Amino acid sequence: MIYHTSSRNSTAAFSIPARYTDLEGPGTIRTGRRMHWWVTSMAPNMRAKANRSGINSKTEIRKLWNAGDSKKWLNLLPYLELPREVFEDETEAVHYWLNNPHTDPWKLQEGVKEITVPNLDIIGWYDHCNGDLLLNRKMMSEAKSETARQGSRTIIGPWSHAGRGKRRYGNIDFGPNAVLDSVALEIRWFDYWLKGKQNGIDKTAPLRIFVMGDNQWRDEQHWPLKRATDKIFYLTSNSHANTPSGDGQLIASKPKQCGDDHFIYDPNNPVPLLHGPALFTIPTDQKPLAKRKDILVYQTGILEKRIEVTGNPVVELFASSSAPETDFFVRLIDVAPDGIQRDVSLGMVRARYRNGLDKPSLITPGKVIKYTIRMNPTSNAFLPGHRLRLDITSSDFPNYDRNHNTASNQNADATLKTARQTIHHGGVYATRIVLPQVPSQ
Repeated sequence: MIYHTSSRNSTAAFSIPARYTDLEGPGTIRTGRRMHWWVTSMAPNMRAKANRSGINSKTEIRKLWNAGDSKKWLNLLPYLELPREVFEDETEAVHYWLNNPHTDPWKLQEGVKEITVPNLDIIGWYDHCNGDLLLNRKMMSEAKSETARQGSRTIIGPWSHAGRGKRRYGNIDFGPNAVLDSVALEIRWFDYWLKGKQNGIDKTAPLRIFVMGDNQWRDEQHWPLKRATDKIFYLTSNSHANTPSGDGQLIASKPKQCGDDHFIYDPNNPVPLLHGPALFTIPTDQKPLAKRKDILVYQTGILEKRIEVTGNPVVELFASSSAPETDFFVRLIDVAPDGIQRDVSLGMVRARYRNGLDKPSLITPGKVIKYTIRMNPTSNAFLPGHRLRLDITSSDFPNYDRNHNTASNQNADATLKTARQTIHHGGVYATRIVLPQVPSQ
């Protein structure tokens, strides 16, 4: 998805994931965006070009989608039996992917070694296409020419994929510093690399990040930040961590006693996406989910000191399930004194792919398994007066497809079953979150 077409000297681009699995997730399907994109854009375009019967007007089909068709398409199962009108001429290719979710047809990071031109990448922390910043990291370390390695630049703001340069999303406001005129920046980029104008773009830092919470920009030389150290919080409760009003806590010391919390995951009633009709990942206040019993909530006390988290948080999760296959989602949240509960980073695991996409293995119901969940990259300062929170659940629909909780190939089988999920903490099952903490300057 190149924003400006490549030239022989330079490129500017939207964020592009290196691996297809970074875009879709670990053996999962980003149902909302995929279905919306195919039904309202790709399919009608293919019908129009082939002069084929059916609705070929994007405007008309999007009106139908917004009028209620979205529920029909998003909930239709199984995916391998979707009518041809969804994928049209790409049906066979999509079916191959659905039958082989471990494959990666892109592997763009492998082609970086042939790149000789510098790249300008403007990315958002909430951009579903930031791809763990792998492509950007590879460009700065493995590009073929020194010009590409030294000249490439990455800018990461508090934005979505479709909202570069914005300061506000609903009731989330990152302040005036978040505003960026990306077009002016790109013109400056091309003026230097194509026209030779000495405008100082070559003197800027390789990485410029927006630290949320502080709502300030900061220049960096490397990603991940070399000065980051592990800040660890352990989960604990009196077995009533359901909802923010429960007794789930994040504490600095490892609990000696084993404990656990339970919730019921019903794929017929999944935790809903809060990102709005566009189905793009955006910063979102999690308050509307506060009464759901299928979300476990663990949080610190009110912070006395600033804690900056910049990098990829990791959750080491000890969990068991009554099902032979299921999902676990973890969400890092910044709870502000005014009550806003802004999501900071998300991570998930599909149980059968816990050992790798090429090593699928079902789980034994009731057996405690350790899952290591690497969360999305972020930069957020949790300020004094705030709380740091971790939510755990088993769905985020239609951001991700629902796990059916069955041993079957869920792309071919529509059966949905309920699962009883248990999160273990303390003792030998000390579930914890490891945060890349950057010291305050």
